[in-house]
Amino acid sequence: MPCEAPVSGWRFPSHEYPLTFISYLLRAIVLQVEEMTYFIKRAFMRFSYPFWTSSSTYLSLVQFGFIVGSYLKRIISRSPHEAAAKFEQQRRHLKYVNGENVPDDFKKALQHATALFVDRHSTVTSLSQFGIENMKKLEFCVLGECNEIQTVIDGAEICYRGDNKDVNGESVLGSLSYLCIYYMKSLSSIWKGPILTDCLSSLKSLALHTCPQLVIIFNLDLLQNLNTLEELVVEDCPKIISLVNRGVHENLPSANFKWYLPRLKRISLHYMPKLVSISSGFRIAPKLEWMSFYGCWSLKTLPIDEISVNDLKLVIGDADWWSALKLTTSNSGFSQPHNLDSIFVPIQTNRDLTIQVAEIVTQHKALRQDTKPPQQSGSCDSLKATAVHAGTTSEEKQLYHPTPSPPPLPASYTNYHIKGMAEVPCSIEERPGPVRKIRAPKIEDNSSLHKVVEDVVSFLEDKQTRRIGIWGTVGTGKTTIMQNLNNHGDIAKMFDIVIWVTVSKEWSIRKLQDAIIQRLKMNMASNVDAKEIARRISEELRGKKYLILLDEVWDSIDLHKIMRIKDNRESKVVLASRFRDIYKVARDFRKKGEDVSIWRNGLKRLQRWEATESMHEVIEFMKFCYHLLDSDKKKASFLYCALFPEEYDIYIDYLLECWRAEGFIGSRDQGHRILNTLIDLSLLERSEKRAYCVKLSKMLRTLALKISSETTDSKFLVKPRDRLKEAPRREEWEQASRISLMDNQLLSLPESLDCCNLSTLFLQGNKDLISIPKFFFASMHGLRVLDLHATGISSLPSSLSDLICLRALYLNFCINLKELPSSIKGLYHLEVLDIRGTKLDLFQIGSLLRLKCLRIPLFNFCMQSTTQRQFGSISAFASLEELQVDDDCSKQGWDEVVENVILEVTALQNLTSLQFYFPTVDTLKLFVTRSPAWKEGFPFTFQFSVGFQGLMFSQVPECFDVPSYNHLKLANANGVDPVISELLMRTHTFALINHHGVSTLSDFDIENLDNLLACSIEGCKEIETIVKGDGITKGALQNLEYLCIYNLMELKSIWQGPVVVGSLYHLRILTLMKCPKLKKIFSSGMIQKLPYLQLLTVQECYEIEEIIMESENHGLDPSSLPKLKSLVLLDLPQLTSIWVDDSLKWPSLQSIRIFMCNKLKHLPFSHANATRLRSIEVEESWWETLKWQDDAIKERV
Repeated sequence: MPCEAPVSGWRFPSHEYPLTFISYLLRAIVLQVEEMTYFIKRAFMRFSYPFWTSSSTYLSLVQFGFIVGSYLKRIISRSPHEAAAKFEQQRRHLKYVNGENVPDDFKKALQHATALFVDRHSTVTSLSQFGIENMKKLEFCVLGECNEIQTVIDGAEICYRGDNKDVNGESVLGSLSYLCIYYMKSLSSIWKGPILTDCLSSLKSLALHTCPQLVIIFNLDLLQNLNTLEELVVEDCPKIISLVNRGVHENLPSANFKWYLPRLKRISLHYMPKLVSISSGFRIAPKLEWMSFYGCWSLKTLPIDEISVNDLKLVIGDADWWSALKLTTSNSGFSQPHNLDSIFVPIQTNRDLTIQVAEIVTQHKALRQDTKPPQQSGSCDSLKATAVHAGTTSEEKQLYHPTPSPPPLPASYTNYHIKGMAEVPCSIEERPGPVRKIRAPKIEDNSSLHKVVEDVVSFLEDKQTRRIGIWGTVGTGKTTIMQNLNNHGDIAKMFDIVIWVTVSKEWSIRKLQDAIIQRLKMNMASNVDAKEIARRISEELRGKKYLILLDEVWDSIDLHKIMRIKDNRESKVVLASRFRDIYKVARDFRKKGEDVSIWRNGLKRLQRWEATESMHEVIEFMKFCYHLLDSDKKKASFLYCALFPEEYDIYIDYLLECWRAEGFIGSRDQGHRILNTLIDLSLLERSEKRAYCVKLSKMLRTLALKISSETTDSKFLVKPRDRLKEAPRREEWEQASRISLMDNQLLSLPESLDCCNLSTLFLQGNKDLISIPKFFFASMHGLRVLDLHATGISSLPSSLSDLICLRALYLNFCINLKELPSSIKGLYHLEVLDIRGTKLDLFQIGSLLRLKCLRIPLFNFCMQSTTQRQFGSISAFASLEELQVDDDCSKQGWDEVVENVILEVTALQNLTSLQFYFPTVDTLKLFVTRSPAWKEGFPFTFQFSVGFQGLMFSQVPECFDVPSYNHLKLANANGVDPVISELLMRTHTFALINHHGVSTLSDFDIENLDNLLACSIEGCKEIETIVKGDGITKGALQNLEYLCIYNLMELKSIWQGPVVVGSLYHLRILTLMKCPKLKKIFSSGMIQKLPYLQLLTVQECYEIEEIIMESENHGLDPSSLPKLKSLVLLDLPQLTSIWVDDSLKWPSLQSIRIFMCNKLKHLPFSHANATRLRSIEVEESWWETLKWQDDAIKERV
């Protein structure tokens, strides 16, 4: 009887086929089986028993790849893509997925494997349990998400088994050269117990990703074995203090002249907040070539006698961390290294870290191969240009004598960060050509961008125009415009030379000069100062018509200091910036009928303003914008924002509370009006990350601090996030009217001060501050705002009662705070009190009867005995307008007291805002029917959690990124209660979790959802469609911006029935996850109703075959998704098409992410229909199988 073997589709007529024929026919075998029994019986037994057991079978196979286990429980793999790709390239690789125990047959196969991948094993506690004797040929190993593994190798277990299995004395993993470990939540060590001779002696690469319990990587014994290690990567291991643990060698002197890790060339250490030492005093890596650091804020020093820097060619890291880092040596006998600043390249915080490091290293390698050795000294200055963003030169590092550095890097490396584009390589010339072409997206089909470029060219032809500014928010195409302007044919005819400079956030005069020097191909020694460089650049450009293109401008720039601009009216400057301050002020001048020359002079001064220099020449101009504010209170409100760090996301509600406490505003509505005024004048801007936050740009913050320093009654002491451990000098405190020392490392405060003028004091985030001196507050009679949240204090001094004007007190998340002084009753004017996350109770604040805003923990009600519960305590706060009770639903005892608490809350006549947890719908009814404040309706705002969600956390965000007032989370309820329908009519954000008794969101009456801005639906097992269109006569969910659908097992469609015009009109974000029966996303006519859709994510929806179904969308308008910016498709095994062809236009699409969509063979994007597409993140093996109608876009992304 014929026998079918599941091997590469081959059918074998009989199990008697000789093994030699099989091995000849199959040079590489890849098997994927669902269960271990399948693996044994069907994959091998059909070939015959000797195939499975005979060593000759494996030896005759040049390659094999076996995948064992079940994918039924699998979610998106978190394995590093590089590790997974390398694994599949190994000669004989064996993968075990979602396994339990280690069957003997697997061990037999392991004996012949050169690579092992253990993914989500549920029982093993160490790799040793696979049998060390079975891994003698292992060269490559990846371990991931094996939550029970505590150590990779258990040396004690190996020694114990040695008596019986002859392991003792043999090399353990002696052939292993690559080891990658990721997402191991229980892993505490790499090796436990005795270290055997030659263990891991061939290891070349070790990578550790996200191991939260890992404490030890190397001890000294293991370190002595790793003589071949070349690369070490450690990421997101928050408990590691040092890479090397001294252990029993604690007393070994540090001045040990032996070098460990003699071949280590590359070190990457990322997101290791507790790391304070690299090697604990031992000398390592004498041949180190490059290092990468990020998120290692506790690493303050780098001992250069412990880590060799003699061969170091590249250092990658955060600019602020680098500037603060100290290079130290304990032995004066060591040679001094060259200037490390010259080889430092900073990380950009707004880009993916892994991609950046890979880009930098790849380009660095290419440049080392392409460049010749330097012919003369003085190249160190040129090399400094490689760090165009680097920010700093510390005094400590400058103490060392520089040695000759590699030759200067070309501008393609210098500008690697320009929107993912690199300059086109050009040949070395004696003199620079007029234009250095830059690879740029074609914009002929994008009429708006093309028009801007042509307009700028026409402006440049105007002899009266010398400065042009291009403003636009992030993603609007400023860089694309500048790149096409650089390459424009008319530009080369108009100018003798065009100079492109990317400025970036961390710019400096010297870095811009270095970029210009490279463009002009000038030779410059390293010891030439900035003024001399400016003079030489000016001489070089004398008599030439030049155009300077400044991209990504964050601050104002004094071009005179950079290049000594002469009175050359034929030369011009174009700058592109995300800040619109210049545009706004110019418009206001025109409105007032002012002479435009005033504006032009002001702009010239603005361009010459460098924040680190004197602001005298520009301050009057910038004050014009400030003086557009028509009241002192508006001006004070603007200046107040400077108390926060630059570019800091300031919560709007918190800011308004501070303004009100200071007396700038009388109500929240008035505060919002002032806020909008500041935004309209570009004095404030809305946060790009959080819709409920605003921020102050670095430039305007500096202006605000300058203005405050010139006034007599509003002087600021502002040092947030300065890593202060000691408080500022006494005189600084006493001169200030407002002080911000937030997010520092203060250990103590002054004993006593004379701060009678102080009105705001920010000390929040100083976690090491555990006590406040007894008389600290004694002189602060005028203090109105005191923020101590997230400090380490356990009590407050009695001098707190001297704060007789205090309006707002923030003590939230002072987790050690247990008591307040009895003198707190003296805070007669206190209106805002936040004690969430503390151990304080209501009885300690019972005398503060004038409170208008109270935020308290659920702890107050749930952790007291029945006799202690005095529910009248809340109703005593008769002036309360806002009450927040944190919704920690896990607190026991809440159900017993909640009804009495609700009755007390309903007695609050002035209540306008409530955050509360109702354990049942009936308790919600009690509040709704009894509360006069609720019945009055507007302006009552709420954040309600109804129903016990359980101990499992929601998989979707509760805090939607939309500005909203009213939020409802409904969990584990049943049917549609009228009180929920009533609530939904006022709700802006709605989270529906594990709800029963409804098959569609329409069951709640779609008209009740008109005010929804965001909605998430999770775990509702009976929902089959989100909206039923039958019977709908007007647009449904017209204001909805965010829709997230998660784990709806019966969901078959998003919309069923006709789609009325206006439905989902404002939808921006659509996320679909774990909906196994969902087959279509966009119903007939639906896709054309989504003009504002920006982000579409579809993940683990196993029946999806088409994103946009051809059968449902005949005659589809090519411009149906004009705003779509990002498309994410993950684990869609049946997906074959996004859209049938390239007829659709994707004018806004910028990024695509696709993984585990193996049936998808073509993408509907071309060079013409997706002009802004820059990033496609995919599996490399899948990428190579794609079929393209247009290869141009493949080359571009």
